[in-house]
Amino acid sequence: TRDFGKPQTLNNGVVLVRNSPRGFFFLDLLLEKAGWMQTIEKDQGAFDESILEVLGLEAALLHGEDGYDSECAEYVFPNARGNHEI
Repeated sequence: TRDFGKPQTLNNGVVLVRNSPRGFFFLDLLLEKAGWMQTIEKDQGAFDESILEVLGLEAALLHGEDGYDSECAEYVFPNARGNHEI
C-alpha cells in the first residue's frame, strides 16, 4: 500500500487475497471480527486489525521479533466522545 496521512487508514475497497493457507487464515481473522459493532468505517477497523495481526505473526515467526499485541485495537472503536480519534 502507499503512504497515507492522519486520520486515514489502509484502503480495503479492493483487496486481492492469494488462494493459499495464509490467505484463508487472513480471511478467517477478518471474518471473526465481522460482527464488531461501531468500528471505524464499518469493516475498516476489522480489516486494519487483521492486517496488523498477520504482520505481527510474520514478524515473530520469520524474524524473531515481538508480535503484535493488539495495542491499536482501542482505536478501532469510538472513544468516550463517540469519535474515532488517534
